[in-house]
Amino acid sequence: MNQYYRMSSAYDIAIRMYCEKKYDDAIRFFQKLPKSDEIKYNIATCHKEKNTVDSLTLSCRLYEKLLTTCAKNVQLRKNVETNYISANTLISKIYVDQCDYEKAIRMSIDALKFVPQSSVLAYNIGHLYKCIGNTR
Repeated sequence: MNQYYRMSSAYDIAIRMYCEKKYDDAIRFFQKLPKSDEIKYNIATCHKEKNTVDSLTLSCRLYEKLLTTCAKNVQLRKNVETNYISANTLISKIYVDQCDYEKAIRMSIDALKFVPQSSVLAYNIGHLYKCIGNTR
């Protein structure tokens, strides 16, 4: 078997792994190939797609926790403020995962108007401002 055939085969396998969303396997096969701009681009794309999938998975888990919290609130009709704060914190984390700090800050400020005595919300707002470099 000649070297060109082996490289072509590894490339085809890497592309197939990418299409099947098996990004770690695709990266492994791309790394077996001689380095070129195309291969580097493909490896970077695999990493980007893998991180997107990981971020979406985390966001889905957070949404599930949010739904559970809201369901408990409706069923039990108690601890309304605590559940509201928890739900706000979870949604803020989703915005932070998406690097949308401004939306997380706006949402938390609106929540603080509803529950002004919440030290958790006040802390979260301060932390979000620190994340974007605004420490005034």
